[in-house]
Amino acid sequence: MKKTLPPEEKENVQLYVKYDVDEDGEEQIIGYAYGEPWVSQALYMDDLCFDTEQEARDWWEKYHG
Repeated sequence: MKKTLPPEEKENVQLYVKYDVDEDGEEQIIGYAYGEPWVSQALYMDDLCFDTEQEARDWWEKYHG
C-alpha cells in the first residue's frame, strides 16, 4: 500500500543533488534524490541515489507520492 502525504507535508518535498569535486577542482553531480528532508540524509549516506532528476521523482511518487 502506498503511503500518501497530507497536503501540508507535500510542501517539504524537494529535489536534492549530491556533488563531488574532480581532480581539476570542478564540481560534478554524483546523483539525485527527491522527497522529504530525510531523503537528503539518505543521499548523503549513499543509501538512495538516482542518475537523473526524473528517476528520483518517479521513485518518490511511486512509493510516497
